[in-house]
Amino acid sequence: MSMASKPAGPIVLQLTRVMTAPPEAIAVVGFRVRTFCDERDVDLWLDIRRRAFAKERVGVRGWTRDDFRQEFFDKPWWDPERLWFVEPVVPEGEVASAVATVALAARGDSTEAQPVVHWLAVLPGYRRRGLGRLLMNTLERYCWEHGFPRVALETHRDWDRAVQFYQALGYRAGEAGDV
Repeated sequence: MSMASKPAGPIVLQLTRVMTAPPEAIAVVGFRVRTFCDERDVDLWLDIRRRAFAKERVGVRGWTRDDFRQEFFDKPWWDPERLWFVEPVVPEGEVASAVATVALAARGDSTEAQPVVHWLAVLPGYRRRGLGRLLMNTLERYCWEHGFPRVALETHRDWDRAVQFYQALGYRAGEAGDV
């Protein structure tokens, strides 16, 4: 679809999903999910983000460690237990490198904060293997377990694969005030 044929409207789509039951845990054979560990994960996250968005029609600028600090560490919602990585399972003694990541941010004040999916990214060579779905499942289970059945996200309307992915998971466009 060409840019000229895109419907008028916001460039950023706001989508939400309301869960009515706890999500069942899923697994992807050969991969595991872990949380943010230490400062080394900053560089890993930056690399995944850079590579995952490098060839998107609407690209994103490169980030530095300072950008990461401002986007994550400096936020009141920051919690290393809410930034997940997917990495291949490797034999003991070998080091695995993550191939996908997502974070759970919060919008609003602490009494009524809304969970928000933040920067889901999967390396191109690992897409369509269920890793994005695995990360979203992990994030949604976390939200459910902490009393938040409603999850919001934003994505660029021209990132067609991302929009289709989120819609397949049950995310729908909401009113601007809904997010």
